[in-house]
Amino acid sequence: LLASCVFFADGAEVLLISSVADVVEREWHLNHVKSGSIVSVVFVGVLLGSFLSGLLGDIYGRRVPVCLSLSMVLMCSVLSATASGYWSLLIYRFMVGAGFGIGVPAANAMFTEISPTNSRTAFAALSQSLFAVGELYSAFLLWMDDPTLINLQWRRVIMQGAIPSIIFFLAAYPLL
Repeated sequence: LLASCVFFADGAEVLLISSVADVVEREWHLNHVKSGSIVSVVFVGVLLGSFLSGLLGDIYGRRVPVCLSLSMVLMCSVLSATASGYWSLLIYRFMVGAGFGIGVPAANAMFTEISPTNSRTAFAALSQSLFAVGELYSAFLLWMDDPTLINLQWRRVIMQGAIPSIIFFLAAYPLL
Protein backbone atom coordinates (compact mmCIF):
# COMPACT_ATOMS: atom_id res chain seq x y z
CA LEU A 1 0.00 0.00 0.00
CA LEU A 2 2.79 2.45 0.87
CA ALA A 3 4.63 1.82 -2.38
CA SER A 4 1.36 2.23 -4.28
CA CYS A 5 0.94 5.76 -2.93
CA VAL A 6 3.17 6.85 -5.81
CA PHE A 7 0.16 6.18 -8.06
CA PHE A 8 -2.04 8.43 -5.91
CA ALA A 9 0.47 11.28 -6.12
CA ASP A 10 0.83 10.73 -9.89
CA GLY A 11 -2.91 10.95 -10.50
CA ALA A 12 -3.21 14.04 -8.35
CA GLU A 13 -0.37 15.90 -10.06
CA VAL A 14 -1.31 15.03 -13.64
CA LEU A 15 -4.87 16.27 -13.21
CA LEU A 16 -3.76 19.43 -11.42
CA ILE A 17 -1.22 20.60 -13.96
CA SER A 18 -3.52 19.94 -16.89
CA SER A 19 -6.32 21.81 -15.13
CA VAL A 20 -4.27 24.89 -14.26
CA ALA A 21 -2.49 25.18 -17.63
CA ASP A 22 -5.08 27.59 -19.04
CA VAL A 23 -4.85 29.86 -16.01
CA VAL A 24 -1.03 29.90 -16.21
CA GLU A 25 -1.27 30.59 -19.95
CA ARG A 26 -3.47 33.63 -19.34
CA GLU A 27 -1.48 34.91 -16.37
CA TRP A 28 1.89 34.67 -18.10
CA HIS A 29 0.60 35.46 -21.62
CA LEU A 30 1.92 32.19 -23.05
CA ASN A 31 1.07 30.82 -26.44
CA HIS A 32 -0.63 27.43 -26.78
CA VAL A 33 2.61 25.62 -27.55
CA LYS A 34 4.25 26.80 -24.33
CA SER A 35 1.13 26.07 -22.33
CA GLY A 36 0.92 22.56 -23.75
CA SER A 37 4.60 21.94 -23.16
CA ILE A 38 4.15 22.61 -19.43
CA VAL A 39 1.78 19.64 -19.32
CA SER A 40 3.67 17.45 -21.83
CA VAL A 41 7.10 17.87 -20.24
CA VAL A 42 5.88 15.83 -17.28
CA PHE A 43 5.71 12.77 -19.53
CA VAL A 44 9.21 13.39 -20.89
CA GLY A 45 10.35 13.40 -17.26
CA VAL A 46 8.51 10.11 -16.69
CA LEU A 47 10.45 8.61 -19.60
CA LEU A 48 13.81 9.65 -18.17
CA GLY A 49 12.85 8.63 -14.64
CA SER A 50 11.70 5.21 -15.83
CA PHE A 51 15.15 4.54 -17.26
CA LEU A 52 16.72 5.47 -13.93
CA SER A 53 14.24 3.49 -11.85
CA GLY A 54 15.49 0.05 -12.82
CA LEU A 55 19.09 1.00 -12.23
CA LEU A 56 18.35 2.58 -8.84
CA GLY A 57 16.09 -0.30 -7.81
CA ASP A 58 18.66 -2.93 -8.75
CA ILE A 59 21.47 -1.16 -6.90
CA TYR A 60 19.65 0.16 -3.81
CA GLY A 61 16.47 -1.90 -3.63
CA ARG A 62 12.90 -0.84 -4.37
CA ARG A 63 12.41 1.30 -1.25
CA VAL A 64 14.94 3.96 -2.32
CA PRO A 65 13.29 4.82 -5.66
CA VAL A 66 9.83 4.90 -4.07
CA CYS A 67 10.96 7.28 -1.30
CA LEU A 68 13.02 9.32 -3.75
CA SER A 69 9.97 9.59 -5.99
CA LEU A 70 7.73 10.91 -3.24
CA SER A 71 10.35 13.41 -2.08
CA MET A 72 11.01 14.62 -5.63
CA VAL A 73 7.30 15.06 -6.32
CA LEU A 74 6.88 16.99 -3.08
CA MET A 75 9.89 19.24 -3.58
CA CYS A 76 9.34 19.94 -7.27
CA SER A 77 5.61 20.52 -6.84
CA VAL A 78 6.32 23.12 -4.17
CA LEU A 79 8.92 24.68 -6.46
CA SER A 80 6.35 24.65 -9.30
CA ALA A 81 4.02 26.70 -7.15
CA THR A 82 6.78 29.28 -6.64
CA ALA A 83 7.89 29.37 -10.29
CA SER A 84 8.58 32.85 -11.59
CA GLY A 85 8.26 32.11 -15.27
CA TYR A 86 7.83 29.64 -18.07
CA TRP A 87 11.30 28.08 -18.00
CA SER A 88 11.40 27.52 -14.26
CA LEU A 89 7.93 25.96 -14.31
CA LEU A 90 8.94 23.76 -17.25
CA ILE A 91 12.02 22.49 -15.40
CA TYR A 92 10.12 21.83 -12.16
CA ARG A 93 7.34 19.95 -13.97
CA PHE A 94 9.95 17.89 -15.83
CA MET A 95 11.41 16.94 -12.45
CA VAL A 96 7.96 16.03 -11.11
CA GLY A 97 7.61 13.66 -14.06
CA ALA A 98 11.09 12.22 -13.44
CA GLY A 99 10.01 11.55 -9.87
CA PHE A 100 7.03 9.55 -11.08
CA GLY A 101 9.18 7.71 -13.57
CA ILE A 102 11.55 6.70 -10.78
CA GLY A 103 8.80 5.60 -8.40
CA VAL A 104 6.15 3.85 -10.46
CA PRO A 105 8.29 1.02 -11.90
CA ALA A 106 9.90 0.42 -8.50
CA ALA A 107 6.49 0.28 -6.82
CA ASN A 108 5.25 -2.17 -9.48
CA ALA A 109 8.30 -4.35 -8.97
CA MET A 110 8.01 -4.17 -5.20
CA PHE A 111 4.45 -5.35 -4.91
CA THR A 112 5.00 -8.00 -7.58
CA GLU A 113 7.98 -9.35 -5.66
CA ILE A 114 6.34 -9.40 -2.23
CA SER A 115 2.76 -10.40 -2.99
CA PRO A 116 1.66 -14.03 -3.21
CA THR A 117 1.38 -15.31 -6.76
CA ASN A 118 -2.38 -15.80 -6.59
CA SER A 119 -2.91 -12.22 -5.32
CA ARG A 120 -0.67 -10.28 -7.69
CA THR A 121 -3.43 -9.26 -10.06
CA ALA A 122 -5.57 -7.97 -7.21
CA PHE A 123 -2.64 -6.02 -5.73
CA ALA A 124 -1.82 -4.53 -9.13
CA ALA A 125 -5.44 -3.50 -9.68
CA LEU A 126 -5.65 -1.94 -6.23
CA SER A 127 -2.42 -0.04 -6.80
CA GLN A 128 -3.46 1.22 -10.21
CA SER A 129 -6.82 2.36 -8.83
CA LEU A 130 -5.00 4.76 -6.50
CA PHE A 131 -4.20 6.85 -9.60
CA ALA A 132 -7.93 7.54 -9.96
CA VAL A 133 -8.25 8.25 -6.24
CA GLY A 134 -5.46 10.82 -6.62
CA GLU A 135 -7.38 12.40 -9.47
CA LEU A 136 -10.49 12.55 -7.28
CA TYR A 137 -8.44 14.32 -4.61
CA SER A 138 -7.30 16.89 -7.18
CA ALA A 139 -10.81 17.28 -8.57
CA PHE A 140 -12.00 18.07 -5.04
CA LEU A 141 -9.23 20.68 -4.61
CA LEU A 142 -10.09 22.28 -7.95
CA TRP A 143 -13.80 22.28 -7.19
CA MET A 144 -13.22 23.87 -3.79
CA ASP A 145 -11.02 26.58 -5.32
CA ASP A 146 -13.13 27.45 -8.37
CA PRO A 147 -15.74 25.08 -9.83
CA THR A 148 -15.55 26.91 -13.16
CA LEU A 149 -11.75 26.43 -13.39
CA ILE A 150 -11.50 29.95 -14.80
CA ASN A 151 -10.09 31.88 -11.85
CA LEU A 152 -8.11 29.18 -10.10
CA GLN A 153 -5.52 30.17 -7.55
CA TRP A 154 -3.16 27.81 -9.33
CA ARG A 155 -0.20 28.21 -6.98
CA ARG A 156 -2.27 27.35 -3.93
CA VAL A 157 -3.89 24.37 -5.65
CA ILE A 158 -0.49 23.00 -6.72
CA MET A 159 0.74 23.35 -3.12
CA GLN A 160 -2.32 21.54 -1.80
CA GLY A 161 -1.75 18.83 -4.37
CA ALA A 162 1.68 18.19 -2.85
CA ILE A 163 0.27 17.44 0.62
CA PRO A 164 -0.25 13.69 0.01
CA SER A 165 3.38 13.31 -1.09
CA ILE A 166 4.69 14.52 2.27
CA ILE A 167 2.25 12.31 4.16
CA PHE A 168 3.13 9.26 2.06
CA PHE A 169 6.86 9.96 2.30
CA LEU A 170 6.71 10.28 6.09
CA ALA A 171 4.94 6.91 6.24
CA ALA A 172 6.94 5.12 3.54
CA TYR A 173 10.42 6.13 4.68
CA PRO A 174 10.34 4.33 8.03
CA LEU A 175 7.87 1.56 7.16
CA LEU A 176 8.84 0.25 3.72
